[in-house]
Amino acid sequence: MEGQNYLMKSSFSICFGGENEIELKTLINTLNATLELIEYVSNKTEDCAEIKVNVKDTQKGSFKVNFEAMVAIIPTLFTIQNINLAKTCIDTVCGLINIKKHLKGEKPKSITKEGEKVVIENNSCEKIIVDNRTFNFYNTQVDETISKIFSYCDREYYEIKGENNNSVRVSSEEYEFMKRNINIEEERIVRSTITSAFKVKKPDLTGNSQWELVDINNNKVIKATIEDEKFINEVHEGYVYINSKTIIFAELEIETTLNKYNESVKNVYKITKVLHLKNDRYMQLRI
Repeated sequence: MEGQNYLMKSSFSICFGGENEIELKTLINTLNATLELIEYVSNKTEDCAEIKVNVKDTQKGSFKVNFEAMVAIIPTLFTIQNINLAKTCIDTVCGLINIKKHLKGEKPKSITKEGEKVVIENNSCEKIIVDNRTFNFYNTQVDETISKIFSYCDREYYEIKGENNNSVRVSSEEYEFMKRNINIEEERIVRSTITSAFKVKKPDLTGNSQWELVDINNNKVIKATIEDEKFINEVHEGYVYINSKTIIFAELEIETTLNKYNESVKNVYKITKVLHLKNDRYMQLRI
């Protein structure tokens, strides 16, 4: 942390509730896992950041360790000089631990993005609001690192407190679910089926590629595979008349992939059954 680096500092403390003394293995392993989390946040916040954490002193009254985090970065034209990255890192660590505490060892019931905030609802129907930046840090690696912190801790509580009293406290009764690994990054697939009318925009009269259709109800253009084998065979053999006026009445299966915010990131469409067709010449029933 020498030379022309821009240095930022922030004080924080970790308190282990209970006796004034602490077993060495508990102290070392818990602090190592905490430092791992701090370093991860620092590296992800600023690629060129170098973080160093010093012990300032210890205090009686449980077992409390006071630290000073120092983050050094190489100044660039894009460095925001009025943001203390050291403080930001500790605040983010507190926020990440609080997310895991809120989840109580289970995947969230729902996650909703509202502008720059994220609302997380746990399976007890309790909600917390976190900033979008902190939530985006929460991944499998972070969750496993937090689990390690509490795998070694056997004190009455663990508390990390940053500047401006930004803190999170986890009691011994909560350690069991803090040790559990949770994957909140998983995408979910939701399937639904509708019956609708579709105008044929671009058919495949000889192969098995997707058809381009327009849903008449909402004028939305989709690309769908046709899985009704009888219908496809009749199209290939020329028994079904298709032109620019053809409307297909069919059952459509929609496979929607949702991200961790419950936002749709991909839709896959399949026509599972063609019920009947209508064009400028005739109606052909298929049921």
